Parts: sequence; C-alpha cells; structure tokens
Amino acid sequence: MGLLLILAAVLFAMATSLPTFRQTLVTLGVVGIFGSILLYVVTPERFLPADVTRAVESVRNQNVGWIVEKLSTSQQPRYVPTADGIKLFFPEFAGDETPDIAEVETGTEPSDSVSGIVLKPSGDPFLQLVLAEAGRLPRSNAEAVDSLSTALVDRFGLAEAATVESIDDDHVTIEVSGSIFDQKDNLDHPIVSLFATGLAHSSGTEVRPTVTTTDTDDLLITLRIGAFRDP
Repeated sequence: MGLLLILAAVLFAMATSLPTFRQTLVTLGVVGIFGSILLYVVTPERFLPADVTRAVESVRNQNVGWIVEKLSTSQQPRYVPTADGIKLFFPEFAGDETPDIAEVETGTEPSDSVSGIVLKPSGDPFLQLVLAEAGRLPRSNAEAVDSLSTALVDRFGLAEAATVESIDDDHVTIEVSGSIFDQKDNLDHPIVSLFATGLAHSSGTEVRPTVTTTDTDDLLITLRIGAFRDP
C-alpha cells in the first residue's frame, strides 16, 4: 500500500509541473491510490503474499522508469539527505554534481537550477518503520547495516538473508539472497532503497548504489557513501 501511495503522490506532484504529460500522470496517480486502498481493505493487518508484492513493485518500477526515460535523465539514482528526509535524485547526466535539492519539491522536472528530477525513494516507508521502532539508526555503518538487515529479513520479510561482504567509512557491499522482487535492474529497488536511505539517514551524506547479481542470482549491492567529485 505504501509504495502505491508514494507513487500516486509523486505522479500528482509531477502532473502540476509537466503539462505535456499531465493527463497520463494524473491517470497513473489515480490508479496508484485505487490500488493502495484496495490492498488495505483486503489485507489491513497482514503481509501481502510475495507474488502480489512482486506484481505491485513491477508496476511501480515500470512507471518510475517511464518517468525517468521521458524526462531524459540518467538512470543512476542518488539518495540525498535533507531536512525534509531522504530524497531520490536522478541527475540529467551521470557526471553531473548533485545540486542543493533541500528546497526542491518531489516531482520537480529538470530546470536551470536542478538538472535532474527529485522523487521519493521506495525505501522511505520501510525506513520510517525502522525508525519508529528503534528511535534512530547508529552512526556506525556496520551497526546501521546490521539494523537494516535485521529489519529487511525479520521485520519486512523482503529477503531471506543479507550478508556484509565488505565495509568501511565510504562504502558498503552487501549480498542479499532470496529477494521477493524479481527485477534486478529496478531504478529504485526497494531493498537497495532501504539500505541507501538508511545509510543516507545515519551518515547524513549522499549515497550512490550500484547493483549487480552473483552466479546464484543474488543481489550484490555496493553503496558509496560521502562527498562525490567524480561520476
């Protein structure tokens, strides 16, 4: 439900600033709200079956991909902490520096001041649940990842296991097995997004993920943390 409501909010916000695509965006937004209400009525206190979750996430990913493609921005997400929470930024070009997006509203299209689009990350609802229970995340990358991994597997049931492959002050690599989501090329994969938003929150700095797969089709997530001066 949360993913659909987030998508609907993003689409409605973008419809106000993108006249060319307004009708399509509003239609998608209405579909998102309807779907979220339906899921809430059907399963108000239960976890959704994995196949239902995959179907919902597939639609959300397709819509995000469509937005990014239509606005001609790069497909390299950046998770940026602001006073209003973590924002998902897609730069116009991969080599562009991340501008100050603290005051930029979600759904804003590329402009002279912001060469990219700003969205709400799919991992944010999960992060808010983690923070509601824990109060805060540890500043240590290792401890923060441990908390997020526990939530990922035990609290949300989004994967079977998450193992840290390497970690230091400016990067973390995590292998995730048994993901309930099929798409590895997801522009804002919920599992990747949870770790990225969580580390952006705990470190107070920008996080950029890279995702590959292992021989066993597990997710291998590398998150770069800190100031960036190169693509």
